[in-house]
Amino acid sequence: MNSLHSSLSALLDFFLPRRCPSCGRELARRETMLCAACWMNLELVGHTDWSQNQHIMAWADYPFVCRAGAYAIYKRKNVAARLVHNLKYRHHYPAGNWMGQLAGHALKDSGLFDGIEVIIPIPITFGRKMHRGFNQSHMIALGLSEELGIPVAADALRCTRHGTSHTHFSYEQRLRHLNADLQSDTDDTISALITTFGLRSHALERLQGRHILLVDDVITTGSTIRAALHALRDIPDITVTVFAWSWV
Repeated sequence: MNSLHSSLSALLDFFLPRRCPSCGRELARRETMLCAACWMNLELVGHTDWSQNQHIMAWADYPFVCRAGAYAIYKRKNVAARLVHNLKYRHHYPAGNWMGQLAGHALKDSGLFDGIEVIIPIPITFGRKMHRGFNQSHMIALGLSEELGIPVAADALRCTRHGTSHTHFSYEQRLRHLNADLQSDTDDTISALITTFGLRSHALERLQGRHILLVDDVITTGSTIRAALHALRDIPDITVTVFAWSWV
């Protein structure tokens, strides 16, 4: 049976070669998802103090946020950046589920996911979902769910407007947009840059008193997470842990 399986796998690889979703190189038979070179160059965040870091401090005005963490480090054109880009824009959606499983397995015992009761992925607009065919954060959330055994509530939030993506900006540009984010309540021109979310009516009661894992693919300035936290703020007695597959 193993011999037959190996033969079929070799035949499939010949006609439909598997490729690394980061660099595009054809994978060897023993390589799973990432090629060996990309594995070696994937920069990881590692275990840290999830309750005290530069990202969680940016959301200090939302006291229900207790932890924030990520699996990989995002830098321009590094392995994590290419994975996120190819997942979103080259429709390599199987990588999303794998990315979630990978992070869940690696960080399961780190304390980051302790006490989590429900996973909420950052949503995208209906138009973007139709164009891509999937929501990348939802795919990562499903992988986390499979690894951690925690349910996903993909319909809790809805995206009412997409702002400007920050992933291709320099550090200085991200800072300028972060400052714009903080002023968005009083400047309509600036607020057009910012993604906004709404809480679906059925979620208010269902999420009351729960510990939520809010999941996104990448965090740069943190403005997208801030917008999601703003939408969640009216749920009584919630606790939120923020997780991104990668962050700067």
